[in-house]
Parts: sequence; C-alpha cells; structure tokens
Amino acid sequence: MSPYDLVVIGAGPAGEKGAAQAAYFGKRVALIERDRVGGICVTVGCIPSKALLDSSHAYWVTTHGEEHGIVVQGARFDLTKAVARKDAVVAQNVAGVEQLLKARKVDLIKGEGTLVSPTQLKVSPVAKVGTSAAATQVAAKIM
Repeated sequence: MSPYDLVVIGAGPAGEKGAAQAAYFGKRVALIERDRVGGICVTVGCIPSKALLDSSHAYWVTTHGEEHGIVVQGARFDLTKAVARKDAVVAQNVAGVEQLLKARKVDLIKGEGTLVSPTQLKVSPVAKVGTSAAATQVAAKIM
C-alpha cells in the first residue's frame, strides 16, 4: 500500500479538523486515535459537564422558580437519567465527528501511535483485557 500523504496522531479538535481539511483538499489521510474522536472536551470534559449542568439547572428552576411564577410540586432529580442523557449527548457528538471524517474519506485507525522514523509510525492496539493484537506500521509522506 502506498504511504498516506498525512498521518495525524490524536483526534482532538485540532487533529480531527486538520485531518478533515487535508482530506478535503485531496490528500490521503490517516488519523490515529486511542480512544474516541473529539478529544477531552467532547468525551469527558466540556460537553459532558455542560450536559449535567443543564440538567441540574433545570431541576434548580423547578425547585426555586416561585419568584418567576414557576411552581412545581414533588420535583426530584434522577441522577441515573441525567447521566444517561449526558452519555447520549456525548455519543451524538462523537458520531458527528466520525461521520465528518468518514465523509471526507479519512482513515480512522484505533490505537496508540508512536513515531519510529520521520515517515513511519507504529500503531499499537489499546490494551483491553482478554485481547491481544499485533502492532501495525503506517507510512506517510508527512507526520
């Protein structure tokens, strides 16, 4: 197989946008990611915390909204449902990024990338209990 024009390590905001933009301009691109696309903000930081904050705010308004004319009796906060909503919001964001990459024909390779030379990259599978897979080599004109 011929080398990629560009290989990007990390599918956070910069990595996924850089890979998608290079592919948009006709480059053959691979994107290496050990977890989920979107980076810390989308998967465990900004987006999940804001989803939970939104749920807690909705609850707060129902319990403290009398001065606004909002009277709710028997309001309760269901943490399990709030976390499920947060998970759905994260999954939707991750799926959106994956769809963009797929539409741009970016090869998303799951694993941990390590440079072995200026044009070679070793991609090791992320260790999971009970699995064993060999590392693969990826070649590129630009890393």
